[in-house]
Amino acid sequence: MKSLINDCIETFFSAFENRSMPMDRFISPSQGDPRLEPILRNVNRRDITLDFEQRMGLYPDDWLAFMTNEGRLYYLPVLMSLSLQDFHDGGDRYSTLDDSILSSILPWYFYTPPHEWKEMVQRDMKHSSRGLDGLSSSLELSFDSNWHFRHGWGKLLLSLDTQEKQALRLYVNRHPYHGSEYPLHVYGIYEILDGRVEIGDFFSWLPNHEKVALVDFINFVTTDCLDTLSKDVVETLYSVRNSIQPDVLR
Repeated sequence: MKSLINDCIETFFSAFENRSMPMDRFISPSQGDPRLEPILRNVNRRDITLDFEQRMGLYPDDWLAFMTNEGRLYYLPVLMSLSLQDFHDGGDRYSTLDDSILSSILPWYFYTPPHEWKEMVQRDMKHSSRGLDGLSSSLELSFDSNWHFRHGWGKLLLSLDTQEKQALRLYVNRHPYHGSEYPLHVYGIYEILDGRVEIGDFFSWLPNHEKVALVDFINFVTTDCLDTLSKDVVETLYSVRNSIQPDVLR
């Protein structure tokens, strides 16, 4: 198994070997740890191992969220390698790193299928002391493809060449937790990386019963949760609903 993981890691770095370390600043000041960028600039990215991260007290789970697109492109093979090693070593050092990478491809509000979303929001409404704080922004990044390209991961995906997309696909394939826990999510990722649906198309490929559930979810949040949603988010939700409803009514 160790040999297989090492082969995968070599594929990751080989696929991204033409990416250069950004000359300009590539980590937002809001990241919170001013040491991070200087440390990364002074070490070969192939030397950023799990042990190195532990010694330096750095946490790669949220690197993607604070990096520029150029930074993401350069360090994506590092993050895929750390995530894969951590999983197969039986560790749990970076428990959300795999989620961070997955959400860069298909930024759903939840990883679970759409037919579970309504119940999850209802449960939050009933049990969360904070109510539905953050629901509007979560729905924006999950449903608004314009946001995906302006602020999210769409620019990253558009920047990947064929070899890099296949390396990312290999990462998803070799991380068995992904497919077993989030099969529909992973299916959508494959559809995007293999070029069968366009980047930013989160829903057209869904099976019909999930489209029905998605329409029901949109109707629910725009009725029962309307006072927590911004006007722009409501308009985006209506637009998504109208785009898939003809399929549901067939």
